[in-house]
Amino acid sequence: MPELSQLLSAALSLAEISAELSMKAWIGDLIVDYKQDGSSSTKADLAIEARWREEIRLRFPSHGVLGEEYGSETGQSAFTWVLDPIDGTRQFGAGLLNFASLISVCRDGVPIIGIIDLPTPGARYVAAEGLGTTLGYGYVPNMLQ
Repeated sequence: MPELSQLLSAALSLAEISAELSMKAWIGDLIVDYKQDGSSSTKADLAIEARWREEIRLRFPSHGVLGEEYGSETGQSAFTWVLDPIDGTRQFGAGLLNFASLISVCRDGVPIIGIIDLPTPGARYVAAEGLGTTLGYGYVPNMLQ
């Protein structure tokens, strides 16, 4: 069973990935598409979640994943990652600042890690079972690579 610190490290790594990819897309030309259910999506939503899933499969191949863009993949362990690559896609597509990436890890359906990453102000909320909640400001995603 993965240690909480391994899961938290991986979740923070996913937040770094989404911050970088979403900011690159946000400063570019964005096109908002609509899914059959009427919800919005962009190429950045799809790219971020695809990348996240690759990282999760590499580190934790037995874990399940439930994502906003690609649905559910059942795992063989008690752990499921719940992902929304860009929460606030309409705002994101309009060039507004109020969008976030949401990452959580559940054990037997109970959240044990949660991250809300807001790249435009450089703010990240992180919560983990037994470790409390923190808010960090001032990180700047590397948008130039």
